[in-house]
Amino acid sequence: RRGVPPPALRTFCERVGISKVDSNIDCSELENCVREAMDVGCPRAFAVLNPLAVTVKNWGGTSLEDIEVPRHPKIEEMGERTVPFGKRLYIERSDYFDAEGPEGVPSDGRPPRGFKRLAGIGSTVRLKYAYVIKVEEVKRDPETLEPIELICELYPETRGGGTDLPEGVPKPRGIIQWVETRTAVRVEVNQYDRLFKAEEPGASEFSGGDFLKDINPDSLSTVEGAVVEPSVAMDALQMMAMLRG
Repeated sequence: RRGVPPPALRTFCERVGISKVDSNIDCSELENCVREAMDVGCPRAFAVLNPLAVTVKNWGGTSLEDIEVPRHPKIEEMGERTVPFGKRLYIERSDYFDAEGPEGVPSDGRPPRGFKRLAGIGSTVRLKYAYVIKVEEVKRDPETLEPIELICELYPETRGGGTDLPEGVPKPRGIIQWVETRTAVRVEVNQYDRLFKAEEPGASEFSGGDFLKDINPDSLSTVEGAVVEPSVAMDALQMMAMLRG
């Protein structure tokens, strides 16, 4: 279920104030307050909603490396979490732009302006808190010709999140999150949009004064097949144990 933290409601009321005149307040004002409240109190975790497989060809066998990652980028008191890294990973499908296209099929051309992620063979990106990788090969579905796996090379000397790169390492286009495949936890994700299609429910020409006719039928969508890092499942188990006493 979608919820609103109490600090967000208090901030919203403070900003909106009290008026003697009827007025409509854009929903984005409340959304901004919720975003600010959650930014302060919520620990971070890696999640991939629409996974695209990545194989690191120069990673040694099936070994895993534990990478210590802060639970919050600005609040050190929240501590760290352990994220496994290995040969096979998932990245967000939208973090790869199919610049070349399959053989015999026109390519998508250049990526959109400002796109700072992977875009075809030879492109590089930093995996957040981990390594810089470069795309060497793209494997495709034989029927749809859509990319199903990226074969990448990893630069071992780039571990961490620093901006200083060793000599010979190409500058990455950007930073993306990732999840290791063997330890990934499958989850179902609820995505919430605005409840109403109209800025003023009940006042649109289609509603006839009935605000229920302005309800957005797509206000809730469910993403199946998403993956998250294992610490999310561990935190959930700990919370259940606390609630059970």
